[in-house]
Amino acid sequence: MALPKNGHRYELANGKLVDIGNSGIEHGGIGSFLGGLLAIYVRQ
Repeated sequence: MALPKNGHRYELANGKLVDIGNSGIEHGGIGSFLGGLLAIYVRQ
């Protein structure tokens, strides 16, 4: 499934196309932090 050329992500909600935007840098940082903690736990 390809993304639109304008870089936006869309979702169909109640029959309408809604721009859901980007999750942002904070979301990515938290995900990386939690992934690192999980990796340390699994390796123990």
